[in-house]
Amino acid sequence: MTTSDFAAVASDLPALIAPLHPLGRQWEPLGPFPVYQVLLPGPTKVEYIFRDHSQQAMRALKRGPTTLYAINTHFWDWIWWIATTASSGRQDLVAAHLGQLFGHLLRPLGVTEAPADIGAAIDAFVSRRDELERDYGTTVSRALEEEVRGGIRRLGLAS
Repeated sequence: MTTSDFAAVASDLPALIAPLHPLGRQWEPLGPFPVYQVLLPGPTKVEYIFRDHSQQAMRALKRGPTTLYAINTHFWDWIWWIATTASSGRQDLVAAHLGQLFGHLLRPLGVTEAPADIGAAIDAFVSRRDELERDYGTTVSRALEEEVRGGIRRLGLAS
């Protein structure tokens, strides 16, 4: 996407996509340029990419009751990307991104072992997220999780 006023567009994007009732949305925290990612039923991922701007990768969010929603969204967005990449046969990218997922999301949550595959990543994340919800006395919506899990099952990659 090209714009002469990135700050205004960036500020307006959440309100502009709200009528679509996204299951999740986030600014991609790790890429070299800003990308606003929207996850819709299907699951369908829409990205607004601003290649004419740059950004520094953000640090992993510290786990806490106020960050659990964002961490949950980032996990399901990323695991969906990994699954669709796996379905296209790019095992090299899958392996690399499972390692990055572990380093940036799972390890900071307290997961101690890197996942060997998509199913193991999901199991580790869900187990730890559920523990943190109990610890924090909070819950995050399961709508995005259910949609992504359904998509991954349809791809035949995990149960």
